[in-house]
Amino acid sequence: MKLKNKLLIIFFALALALTGCQAKQKDLSSEPQENNSDSKVVAAVENDPREDNKWSKLSEISLDFDSDGKEENLELLTMAQRDEQGNIMWDDGQKWLLMVQDDNRFYPLLSEYVQLGSVYFNVSDYGEEAIRKITVIVSTTANFKMTNYVYDENKQGYREEPVYNSQDINFIFSSIPYYQ
Repeated sequence: MKLKNKLLIIFFALALALTGCQAKQKDLSSEPQENNSDSKVVAAVENDPREDNKWSKLSEISLDFDSDGKEENLELLTMAQRDEQGNIMWDDGQKWLLMVQDDNRFYPLLSEYVQLGSVYFNVSDYGEEAIRKITVIVSTTANFKMTNYVYDENKQGYREEPVYNSQDINFIFSSIPYYQ
């Protein structure tokens, strides 16, 4: 196994452990939490956020995220383009998009410009009822944050659950592998 793949596995294991530790500290149950007015919910948008832009797809998975018996598609994309050999031509920063597509509904969980960093995601089942959580990891030279997204049937969108945010710091080194 290549060193880069081993590092990626270690990174995601750490991210999963941090997510689980945070949930334990907050004493969260496996049941969806009651929504309070401060909770952000990502609602569906009518227009495909990928239209009119040249995106490079980095990762995707199809799973049933909203427990309706049908699979939705989750894609991670970046505006960094690929050269003729398929290598990504990174800039100092680029726009990123992590989006769930459910038929003709689009849920942009993350749609932001990331300066000197990368975006990653995990998908996990939590609790006895196997609630699907999408954990988004944004790592930059000045911040590291993790956010969970869980489909909320009552709100018809993905509830945002902040897990960790390092705020403004200056990372000197990271072993997190980069996309190629």
